[in-house]
Amino acid sequence: MVWRYFATLLVCLMPLSASAALSVVVPVAPLAEIVQAVGGSHVSITILVPPGASLHTYEPKPMQMAAVAQARLYCSVGDVFDAVWVPRFRSANPQIAVLELWSGIERIPMTAHHDDHAEDHDHHDDAHPGGMPDPHIWLDPMLVARMSEKVRDALSTLDPEHAGEFRHNQHAYQQRLIQVDASIRTLLAPIPEDRRAFLVFHPAWGYFARAYGLRQIPIEVHGKEPSPRQLAATVRTARATGAQVIFVQPQISTKAAQSVAREIGATIATLDPLAPDLSANLERAARAIAEALH
Repeated sequence: MVWRYFATLLVCLMPLSASAALSVVVPVAPLAEIVQAVGGSHVSITILVPPGASLHTYEPKPMQMAAVAQARLYCSVGDVFDAVWVPRFRSANPQIAVLELWSGIERIPMTAHHDDHAEDHDHHDDAHPGGMPDPHIWLDPMLVARMSEKVRDALSTLDPEHAGEFRHNQHAYQQRLIQVDASIRTLLAPIPEDRRAFLVFHPAWGYFARAYGLRQIPIEVHGKEPSPRQLAATVRTARATGAQVIFVQPQISTKAAQSVAREIGATIATLDPLAPDLSANLERAARAIAEALH
């Protein structure tokens, strides 16, 4: 395949690095924080999906495939992206270790969030638990702590000389995540039970909502903009919740969200599930949601 030839050619042309750092590839920027926090100076990280691009549609560039061909570790979140590309990564680099960060985590089907539209039969019929698992497991800080343990173990296997440092780093990062979790709980605690639903375009925040007793109401349906009937159902649900803010993300068109916002007199705000500063981003999201639901 063309991408494989490009990867092989670029590997041959790239000079050998003088650094002994482990080369680690992650699909999205938030995962880089986890690997960097645990690995410190002993890791070199390549992020595949750039800011503003969608994890669901992005195709790695030849230079990125060259990085994969030299990498020791790839961190998988079990998305459609991984289903398509991990076999190709293994073909380009049979020695690469693939760390399944999602292993052992109870994942949420993306389509399960659409049962909020049960009053519309089209939505209700599609809302079955067999849908694609939500890959956004990094949006719950306690799940991030579990993932950091997996990263610690994987790095220790690949670089046992620095295993003690990886353990120390992971413990310090976990303590930071515990503080983030406590801060988020403090921010969201005042929200009354009858106002804990928030509107999103793309249902990326399911793990965050599950962790903190919230309910996300999505506008998007199975990765597509809603039909007129589905949009009308969303408007009815939005009005019933009294929500005044619709959260969108920079990687996805806001056209349908703007239509709902006009209908219910709401404003549009941005929450980025792919922001690189993961732990700080979770606190930002909590503050934004708390302000929207006050």
